[in-house]
Amino acid sequence: MTVVGHDAHIGDYAQIGAMVFIGGGTCIGARAVVNPHATILPGIQIGEGATVGAGAVVVKDVPAGSTVFGNPAKVIFHSILPEN
Repeated sequence: MTVVGHDAHIGDYAQIGAMVFIGGGTCIGARAVVNPHATILPGIQIGEGATVGAGAVVVKDVPAGSTVFGNPAKVIFHSILPEN
């Protein structure tokens, strides 16, 4: 069961996996991917096109185009998003 907290905002085309916890006041950008069993603490900003790895515990903001894994989640890859 995925749990989404109060006042969380999920952007267009974002993908949320199973068994994810998204804290209240969190903002997940457009085209972001949150893989199964991830935990995003309240008030965190996940940037556009970012990827949160399976089982990651996100305790601080994730920049756009970044990939984070681990507990606590750390940036392991950063891509440059194409201009629209």
